[in-house]
Amino acid sequence: MKKIIYLLLSLLIIAFIFGNSMMDATDSNSESRFLTVFVQNVLNWLGFHVPIGELHHAIRKCAHFTEYALEAFFVAKTLTAFRVRRQTWLAYALLIGLLTAVIDENIQLYSIGRSGQVTDVLLDFSGTIVGVVMAMLISWNRR
Repeated sequence: MKKIIYLLLSLLIIAFIFGNSMMDATDSNSESRFLTVFVQNVLNWLGFHVPIGELHHAIRKCAHFTEYALEAFFVAKTLTAFRVRRQTWLAYALLIGLLTAVIDENIQLYSIGRSGQVTDVLLDFSGTIVGVVMAMLISWNRR
């Protein structure tokens, strides 16, 4: 049962990533704007003043990083649930994360007002690395 759950979570996060990339720039920005305003209000309450444009950019980049960390974690857990050897699942999880990032940025080339960025592929892949490391740490702790 774990196999199916991890596989579904992996596919859902990839679908979520690709779905967000298909949004035009206006819809994508407005969807993340509510979180930016919330975080800015909290920061203001704490006495920190960050320009909304910089905060919005940082939140969007953190979201990308987190999405890819989750994807890599679930892919790694899926592969370990199917009893794939450690070296093999490690390579596959990294490859799937990199391919997802490249496809994601290519999708954005065809979304109105969006663009594909090599720097975003690097950011996404760094999230992938963190997700794989989290999966490795958890698998080592369970031995």
